[in-house]
Amino acid sequence: MGRDLFGIKFGAHLATHLTPEWRSQYLQYEAMVAILYAAVDRSPSHAETTRNRYFSRIDERFFAYCNKELHKINVFFGEKLSESIRRFEQLHTELNYFKKSLTINESEQIIIRRRRQRYRKILRSNYNHIDDLKLAFSELYLLLVLLQNYQTLNYMGFKKILTKHDKLFHKINGIEWFKTNIDSSPFVSNQQVSNLIDEVEILVTDHLENGNRNIYPRTTMSQ
Repeated sequence: MGRDLFGIKFGAHLATHLTPEWRSQYLQYEAMVAILYAAVDRSPSHAETTRNRYFSRIDERFFAYCNKELHKINVFFGEKLSESIRRFEQLHTELNYFKKSLTINESEQIIIRRRRQRYRKILRSNYNHIDDLKLAFSELYLLLVLLQNYQTLNYMGFKKILTKHDKLFHKINGIEWFKTNIDSSPFVSNQQVSNLIDEVEILVTDHLENGNRNIYPRTTMSQ
């Protein structure tokens, strides 16, 4: 019963907080729990040497699985981060056009509008009203929050599954693998998502919401 509670507890947490459209890109936590318990259930009960060889073979497969999952997560995180950076740069440029249009005379506005029209053709943008720009920033902010939660959930998942590995196998190589591979991995060590969230909050607060700092309440989970 105890072992089921462990899997259900974090498995339910993950299922509740993950982004459904990204489901396959998260750590396959429940599958990894099943691998560990199946290995323990099938382990030989005799000869310590035989048991050690058995668990060594299991470890080879298990850590290969961990490496595959880590690669998948890093690749997906990198793709979403690049998308977020592109969108931020586009919106920042568009915001600068709006800000400039508020401080120039009518003849200059005509020139700016023409430049904006050419720029929009390149970006395929269509921010014809300040509310459109606010909405676009809100959508970017949501993406960044989801991506930050993606980082946190996968970090938590790796830590829990590798701690469980060591507990079941009576080893310490799980947490050693975690320290060596997870703490330094891009999806954990990269701070750009957090920085972009701060920058979006500042831009929107200062230039679109008249200083209202409650427009984007934080909803991310701490590690």
